[in-house]
Amino acid sequence: MKTQIILIHRITIRRITIRGILLIWMFPLMLFAETTIKGTVKNEKGEPLPGANVFLVKTIEGATTNIDGAFYFKTKKKGIYTLLIRYIGYSEWSKVTDLKEGTINIKAILKEEALKSEGITVKASSFTTGEEEGVTLTPLEVLMTPGAAADVCWAIKSYPGVQQFGDGAGLFVRGGEVTETKFLLDGAYVYHPYRYESPTGGFFGTFSPFLLKGTFFSSGGFGSSYGNALSGVLAMKSLDTPVNPSLNLGMGLANLSVMGSLPLIKDKLGINFSGNRSNTKLMFDFNNTGEEFTKYPSAYDINLNLGYRYSKEGLAKLFLFKERDIVGVKLDDPTWEGTYDGDGESNLYNFIVIHSIRDNWLLNMNSSHTSFYGNSEIVVRDTSILDIDTDDKINQARLVFEHPSWKLKYGGEFILQKNHYKGFAPEEEDSLNPSIPSNVFDTEYKSKIGAGFIEMANVFPFNISVTPGLRLDYEFERGQYTHDERLSISWQPFKNFTIAGATGTFHQFPEPMNYDPNYGNPNLKPMEAKHYILSANYVKKNDIIRLEAYYKDYTRLLLEDASLNFTTKGHGYAKGIDFFAKKDLGRLEGRVAYSYLIAKRYWKDFPHLASPEFDITHNLNTILNLNITSFLGVGTRFSYATGKPYTPMGESFNSARVPDYYKLDLSLSYLHSFYSGNFTVFYLAVNNITNRMNILDYHNGNENEPITSSYKRQYYFGVSFGI
Repeated sequence: MKTQIILIHRITIRRITIRGILLIWMFPLMLFAETTIKGTVKNEKGEPLPGANVFLVKTIEGATTNIDGAFYFKTKKKGIYTLLIRYIGYSEWSKVTDLKEGTINIKAILKEEALKSEGITVKASSFTTGEEEGVTLTPLEVLMTPGAAADVCWAIKSYPGVQQFGDGAGLFVRGGEVTETKFLLDGAYVYHPYRYESPTGGFFGTFSPFLLKGTFFSSGGFGSSYGNALSGVLAMKSLDTPVNPSLNLGMGLANLSVMGSLPLIKDKLGINFSGNRSNTKLMFDFNNTGEEFTKYPSAYDINLNLGYRYSKEGLAKLFLFKERDIVGVKLDDPTWEGTYDGDGESNLYNFIVIHSIRDNWLLNMNSSHTSFYGNSEIVVRDTSILDIDTDDKINQARLVFEHPSWKLKYGGEFILQKNHYKGFAPEEEDSLNPSIPSNVFDTEYKSKIGAGFIEMANVFPFNISVTPGLRLDYEFERGQYTHDERLSISWQPFKNFTIAGATGTFHQFPEPMNYDPNYGNPNLKPMEAKHYILSANYVKKNDIIRLEAYYKDYTRLLLEDASLNFTTKGHGYAKGIDFFAKKDLGRLEGRVAYSYLIAKRYWKDFPHLASPEFDITHNLNTILNLNITSFLGVGTRFSYATGKPYTPMGESFNSARVPDYYKLDLSLSYLHSFYSGNFTVFYLAVNNITNRMNILDYHNGNENEPITSSYKRQYYFGVSFGI
């Protein structure tokens, strides 16, 4: 029965996660005299800039300019704060302000600049933009990344430390498997964050970048606030409460979309909403591809993001998301002709409260619930050999206290996970032979995890910063606990140059199904990895050079066992070097990301310590973006990767590699304003310009039966129209 569970993992194209609901505690408001901040935001020609974002750094307080470029808000904060103003296409404006009782008048003049993404600053093993952890990629940067198909995951794959494995969007980070990188949205874990899921992740991320304020991505050595992840973290933040109404319509070769913002009560209540409908048939027909589909991939999603500023100190948000997708695929097997059909529906509800307490304390709370219902079926020669119904649920609650001035953060979370699988699957692993007997199952798995963490940055003389952290996790169903000690250090010996390092212990609990007494092992221990990272960083404005070396030591990995089904006696390691360089030459921006990796594992069904399939030795991404004018931009992306390991017929396990992977992409965008306040983007993308059919694998190790890329040269175009 063990092989049936493995087959569920490897063949099921859709399993989505889940979240939870809990009571929220409200704190009494502190009474202070108020300061009024008001003013106007204009360009150098004296024209007002409506929709500019005005806020006090490290707080939730601020406003958005109206049609006349004017803004107005009150605050009970006292002392020295930085007022920051941002507007797309213009340089940031900031002013250090002493908040005292009374009124502060601001007249901000913003300078126009060529439209481009925000500058990226670098921490150890992470990329962020902005003044705090929170933005790796803005929606605009995702849209302008060639070959990213306006998808967050595809855009992140252009950074070092993420291996190019197959044609999917899955994030394989520094020798780690795709499930070892965790996704969060406003603190809520996103259990399965891909559309049309496959063993290599999926073809797209679940969330559109236009539902997000920004993201934070770490490829290792992340802080103690993140847990249950062996390799990486992608933390996403949803949009803030809108102040001005807006409406945007989008139409592409495979997609129709609408999104907008609507203030309901001035300065109090507002809603962001979106809807997307995708059907790829027209796109595949236009490109004369898609022969492998019996049902063209199609999906729809709707989102409501309600924000309520219940006081000057507090903001509450309710994020509602519903998505459904279907796909039918011909099985790429020369022996057994068959089809796979998959459909799934996921729902995410996340309630967030951000509250500012006296003395600069910030309280961040969220409770969330996610459910997924789906079916996967494989039919070979008119015989159903696999039919699985999935019902997944996860409930989560999270509470975090933060003091930005002290650089202190602590909190905790509770996660309740429940998975129900019903159906049948063949007894032999990966077998498509309809004569193989099937195992029938109807089983349920549960897991309860509680966690607490604390971390604090300490600044010492000579520009040295040390941040220790501690995380404790407890799994209630099995009575297991873990303790993770983490440490990051940075030293700035010279201006613009920093040496940074990080180390720590990282645990991840196996999936609940692996604990089942019939198909798994209830005595499994949490998997473990230790990270050791050292980097040198040069950052000057938007220019970056970073060189980073790392070593990861894996212990207690899952290993198949003839009598126990699974044990945690597996082990392995990953080591490598990441290089990243970014140069801004005005209208021309260039990025180079290179990764060198050596990974070995003894886990799952491996006969000995060997290279896993995602051990991709060399990865290279080069990106050039040229703003020909302030409104016309062109970008190119070249991707290269070493071929993945495979087992040739009659030879030792994973002893050879498929041919190297090459791909060249092009994007073109044109911005236009048809009338005052209108913002329209026309875009064209050409992926795989050279029409190269990369070999991804071989059937049963036979080089005469290659498995190639799922697409040839592909064109995509569309328009986004702001009303």
